[in-house]
Amino acid sequence: GPSPAPLGEPQPHREPICEDLIGHAGPIYACSVAPDGRSILTASEDGSVRLWMHFSDLVPEGPDDQDEDEDSAQADGGLAGGSSGANTAAGAGAGNGPGAAMDVDEGDGASGRVGKKQRKKDKRRAWTWRKMRQGAWRNMFAFRSRPICPVWDVKFAPTGHYFCTGSHDNMARLWSVDHREPLRLFRGHLADVDCVSWHPNCHYVGTGSSDKTLRVWDVNTGECVRLFCGHLGGVNALDFCSSGRYIVSGGQDKLVIVWDFASGARVMALEGHTGPVWSVSVSPDYSFIATGCADGAVRVWDADKIWGKGSLAYQLAVSGQDAYSGIGVSAAASSGEQAERRRTAQALKNAARVPPACRSFPSKYTPVHFCKFQNERMLLAAGTFALPVMR
Repeated sequence: GPSPAPLGEPQPHREPICEDLIGHAGPIYACSVAPDGRSILTASEDGSVRLWMHFSDLVPEGPDDQDEDEDSAQADGGLAGGSSGANTAAGAGAGNGPGAAMDVDEGDGASGRVGKKQRKKDKRRAWTWRKMRQGAWRNMFAFRSRPICPVWDVKFAPTGHYFCTGSHDNMARLWSVDHREPLRLFRGHLADVDCVSWHPNCHYVGTGSSDKTLRVWDVNTGECVRLFCGHLGGVNALDFCSSGRYIVSGGQDKLVIVWDFASGARVMALEGHTGPVWSVSVSPDYSFIATGCADGAVRVWDADKIWGKGSLAYQLAVSGQDAYSGIGVSAAASSGEQAERRRTAQALKNAARVPPACRSFPSKYTPVHFCKFQNERMLLAAGTFALPVMR
């Protein structure tokens, strides 16, 4: 391909190449990209999960440099030969004026160089069109469960190879890309499994359901190890923080709830959205929580008061008021010390009731269906643009 422009000079504009992946027989509800970026999973209403893989060798990276060098050599030789040929023809055909003039014009070096540049441009245009038409993504396999029912969500494991799905039949399933049948069936929900998420250590899978509960499953045994109840509506989205200690969920009840995975307790409920919460994401350094909502706004919450140094758990531990410090309220302490510690704990709890800082990024006509942190400070959000109906 063309060499990149030197530093300090404007980079050439390159049109992105878009490829349509055709294969599903119904709407696609979820998509997951493998950690290596070479595989994609798509979940559809047709009851299938399709695996798409990228093959870079199907399409060349660009016009063959060797061919270009050969073409250049041939062109250079053609120009030199054309010039000498023209002179010879002119000398030999001195009696034929028109024929001699025609030979000289065909052997002109400037027009030969212009023709070479045009051929290169046509060759690159034909290669670009061939790549756009042929593409490099191929559908390798379609995973289908029994009975066939819509699949609402799919997620690759952080290490790849394994993935989890949630479907309309109230079950979540564990799959492997090299097995036709599911490896585990996670049974327990009483309604559709709408969302799934992997624990960072890949030993657990979290699921959210329309039955208003969250469950965490052990991948090795298939058993439910945690049950979280507290949402007043179906759970639409959930995400683990990168440490694996906390889970964040969003639901139809317009609430975003933070759960402690270790103890199973509810840490905090975040209020502010005016519609169902459809997506949640925790930044890699777990400093922020982003939520996307049907009200058209993306909200970013400061997690310091939720699980950082400003949180109630941290302050209780530092002041010795928690149950694990060993110096909390005990019978051995005097009544004055007990009263002082109780007052300190109550003051910390009152301070913890102050909601964390939140910044809202509203849109005009775009309900936010998806948001995801790409790194510690970059957030990607997507939604459907719809103008309001005038009555």
